[in-house]
Amino acid sequence: MLDKFLNNGFFKVTDSKAFKFFDIDTVEWTDKGEMGVAIIERNDKIEKQLEKTRDYVSDNIILPHLGSHAYSKIEVVNGLDKPTLEWHNDLVEGPNCGCLLYFDDTDEDTGGAIKFRHAKSKDQISEIYPKKFDIIVINHSLRFQHMVTEQKMPVPRRVMSLNFYLDERLSKWF
Repeated sequence: MLDKFLNNGFFKVTDSKAFKFFDIDTVEWTDKGEMGVAIIERNDKIEKQLEKTRDYVSDNIILPHLGSHAYSKIEVVNGLDKPTLEWHNDLVEGPNCGCLLYFDDTDEDTGGAIKFRHAKSKDQISEIYPKKFDIIVINHSLRFQHMVTEQKMPVPRRVMSLNFYLDERLSKWF
């Protein structure tokens, strides 16, 4: 997994256990408004569920494959905002590693694929249509960029975003 993270800018795992702590079907959402993306409304119960999910991913995916790290923000969204539809890199937000947890299936009919490319050459590395229980771990090195393709159907695209600061042992790759 480390090799894929360093050389391809991401790796993907499927782990239904990571999704057992957070009940996405009972949360309240903000209005999508002009941004086109709804965000969960947070309370103490939701915060505890998010932290349990983060801790599971930290202990079972990040730590074994990428080593020690620190936590950053947790977000849960439904939909896509315009910046997501363009090639970008999230390092500007701070954390050098992100994890996307998918609560819904995507495919060529629904749209919503995530693409990865080399930033310098613009050569595409991969295009993935995530499925429910997929976790995509993204390397926010400036060597890589990613984007999401437009949704072709008005179906849910519920995604949890966990962010981490990786140990300095990987900093030479950033």
